[in-house]
Amino acid sequence: MTAKQKRFCDEYLIDCNATQAAIRAGYSPKTAQAIGSENLKKPVVKKYIDEHLEISHNDAVMSAEEVLMRLTEIARDKKERAGNTLKALELLGKRHKLFVDRVEQELNGGDVPVVIKFEGPLDDWSK
Repeated sequence: MTAKQKRFCDEYLIDCNATQAAIRAGYSPKTAQAIGSENLKKPVVKKYIDEHLEISHNDAVMSAEEVLMRLTEIARDKKERAGNTLKALELLGKRHKLFVDRVEQELNGGDVPVVIKFEGPLDDWSK
């Protein structure tokens, strides 16, 4: 990868705008759109960008465990508003499958398995 391509990659990671990244990296504004598009198709450039986007994504996005821990903190906090506590408890309950919103039944019809999914409140299906 050339120094200019690396600069393009670093600029692209700022706002994911290939044309503006090309201009900021020193390419001509007249050819920036084409150069930006070409650069994004180059395997070495694509790999660099993908790796850095994944790193920044992993740093910025909470893991499932972090989400559950935070919801648990909210649910247990006596100073938290009741609405927030109830919502946290609802989300945790759904995560742990404490509520039944649908019924899944798997039937084996010969050689082809058949899956029937009922969605919505169970009361609606008993009518």
